Amino acid sequence: MIRFLKKQPAVRYIILGFLITILLGSFLLQMPFSIKEGVNVRYIDSLATSVSSVCITGLVAVDIADNFTFIGQVIVALLIQIGGLGVTAIGAGIILLVNRKINLKEISLIKESLNLHSRRSIGKFLSEIFYTTILIELIGALINFFVFIQDFEMKQAIWMSIFHSISSFNNSGFDVIGGGVNLIPYKDNIIINLNTSILIILGGIGFLVIREIREKGIYWKKYSMHARVVIVMTCAMLVCGTLLIKLSEPDITWLGAFFFSVSSRTAGFSTYPVKNFTNATLFTLIILMFIGASPGSTGGGIKTTTFLCYYRELKEVLRIVRKKPFIIQSLKKHSKKLL
Repeated sequence: MIRFLKKQPAVRYIILGFLITILLGSFLLQMPFSIKEGVNVRYIDSLATSVSSVCITGLVAVDIADNFTFIGQVIVALLIQIGGLGVTAIGAGIILLVNRKINLKEISLIKESLNLHSRRSIGKFLSEIFYTTILIELIGALINFFVFIQDFEMKQAIWMSIFHSISSFNNSGFDVIGGGVNLIPYKDNIIINLNTSILIILGGIGFLVIREIREKGIYWKKYSMHARVVIVMTCAMLVCGTLLIKLSEPDITWLGAFFFSVSSRTAGFSTYPVKNFTNATLFTLIILMFIGASPGSTGGGIKTTTFLCYYRELKEVLRIVRKKPFIIQSLKKHSKKLL
């Protein structure tokens, strides 16, 4: 078996690890110890939950808290954690575990996926990802605990704090409050709103940027171009998103507008019913979701760096078109022919 695994290309490790994780998660969520007594959860719902957890989309077919036991919720949290760390990171980890030699093509694949500069840094970077994730999530859970302990018993408050910290940092949007209310009961709680937002932002800027912030601190000139773009784009999207949401939804607070500007990009948490939003607000949320987080992060979307590249390219094209009127005339001429 080990000899067979050593012969497989790196991309198959990634795909295989992804599929195995989803299928294993769906089967575990179908076990009696995962489903609450008296509740009927179909396999297709368990599969959808597993896929959504690993892909950190936050979409649910059944409410996590109302249908799954503590063990089932732990399984969902582990799936979210695996999805947040990334399929490529998992695949690279498996390759290192089986101690198989990696050819140049596979090294290129892993380096590009993890945004690394050399093969030697793969193992070190994976360790950094693991320790950084654990540290941030523990701090986030501790802050959450001071809020949840006021409404729930000790054991439940501890677990809810841990689960929501994992869900926030990995940009998944799952909750274990129950009743399908998400974070709406805490829409005016400053601690939950800010802590969740910070966890989402840290997960969304990427592990490489977190490392640069930790190592270089306030020395902006020492940051790489990638880190500068990510930080500037993230701040710009947060400010613009908050202003647009607040202007189109005057009934929600500035805190609520800021939270949705953060959460809508990839996380999916809600502190207000989205169904009551205006079309202008929904369009803003769609744009934020489309752009998403940054490369090497726990979030999705086309990525902030990609959006900036598209924007600069479009700006350059429009500049060229304005300088050469014959291009516009040619386009008008061809459009008339088509009509």
